[in-house]
Amino acid sequence: ETGLVCKAGTYSNEVGQSSCAACKGGTAQSSNSSTLCIDCEAGKYQQATGQASCLVCEAGTYSNETGQSSCNQCEGGTAQPFNSSTSCDDCETGKYQQSTGQTSCVSCDGGKISASGASSCSDCDAGTYSLPNATSCLECKAGKYSGSGAEFCSLCEAGKYNDERGQSSCSDCEGGFAQPSNSSTSCDACEAGRYQGATGQASCESCEGGKISASGKSSC
Repeated sequence: ETGLVCKAGTYSNEVGQSSCAACKGGTAQSSNSSTLCIDCEAGKYQQATGQASCLVCEAGTYSNETGQSSCNQCEGGTAQPFNSSTSCDDCETGKYQQSTGQTSCVSCDGGKISASGASSCSDCDAGTYSLPNATSCLECKAGKYSGSGAEFCSLCEAGKYNDERGQSSCSDCEGGFAQPSNSSTSCDACEAGRYQGATGQASCESCEGGKISASGKSSC
């Protein structure tokens, strides 16, 4: 009498059985006449029963244990570009991923920055800036300024200045001083015979006839 022959995807582990059992989810068996099914390797899975082979976890998913019936999606802040993976990779500094199950991370826009494994980017602080995909925010140079989330620093306009790095605004030239140029780190004192009574001015005024002033004066 011919014995029971179990086909691939099934097994029989007892003598005298009249039928074969299907391999359960998370296992498979590629050979005939088997007495057991084999757990799917990490990085693979099998959702169905009675299967001869396991399936690979697709890019954006992973399985870090054997015998799995499904793969896990990569979490936010991570991604995986390859199949058959047992883990997902953290997004690099300057990149992010807000969605799950993704194959790649996205570069932060200019004016934003992220740490490793981030699901979103944060604005650069006022007084700093960053280009797209930057790994850090940089201080604005003296004579420049920025608000938060800036991709570049703005120049201090004529009549204004700042003399320190990392500033969020520029200061007006004081009375008796002026600055005709942009991006300045100081203001120039009005020359003798000239004055400036207002603040934040690009030039000085000449004293009227019969009046005089010393250097750096706000009036004649």
